[in-house]
Amino acid sequence: MQVHCHSGRIFFKPSTVLAIKRCFQHDVIVVYHEEVFATSPKRMQVTEQRWTNLCAALGLPPNNDEFARVKSAYSEPHRAYHTLQHLSECLEKFDWAIATENFPNTVFAEAALWYHDVVYRPTAKDNERRSAEWAVKFLSQFGIGDYDCRFVASLIMATCHVEEPEETTHQLVVDIDFSILGAEPARFDEYERQVREEYKRVPWLVYKKKRKAVLKHFLDKPSIYAVKIFHDAHERQARENLKRALAKLS
Repeated sequence: MQVHCHSGRIFFKPSTVLAIKRCFQHDVIVVYHEEVFATSPKRMQVTEQRWTNLCAALGLPPNNDEFARVKSAYSEPHRAYHTLQHLSECLEKFDWAIATENFPNTVFAEAALWYHDVVYRPTAKDNERRSAEWAVKFLSQFGIGDYDCRFVASLIMATCHVEEPEETTHQLVVDIDFSILGAEPARFDEYERQVREEYKRVPWLVYKKKRKAVLKHFLDKPSIYAVKIFHDAHERQARENLKRALAKLS
């Protein structure tokens, strides 16, 4: 087993970001480090260096223009939750997951996370499909094969949450997207306010009814998280958060 260091990646110390990513294909552990600056209490994971590292892992040349387009999309003014904060939290949770357990197809999982909410309109029904199309357009023009493009698209489409994923990488991406439900109470409460802000044009009584249905749907699931490490780390807190949010809407 070899160990290599590269610039880029994550966060365990306040001043220096550190994470370990396993490259299964070459039996290599890659240690990333980078000085990053927070734009929120947590370390911002949406950095140009991290994007460059992802491109390299995919075998693509650096593409700063695409990074700018993705970052701009997540910064649209109508967003309150589906923002760079959400993307950063997803990437942070991804780093925690792959440092904790071995998962297949991690480079495609990370690519899917970058793009999973790149298109977002609160009342639209095709956000995930259009996000997947954006990802496939970018990946395919630089030579990523059709099979791998379709796989990334399927990971993004899994975040529609219309059915329970059975494949491990899909479960990972979905659980990362759901991880906000198991956040600390203050962050979860902020998330609830952010969701309401995105739907501020919906009358309160209508929003309240539909939001209660969404929250109850999660509570009624036998398990919110499919991946064991997510279940162990977040299931109890998620259920407490959901019960508290429902009580506030009652």
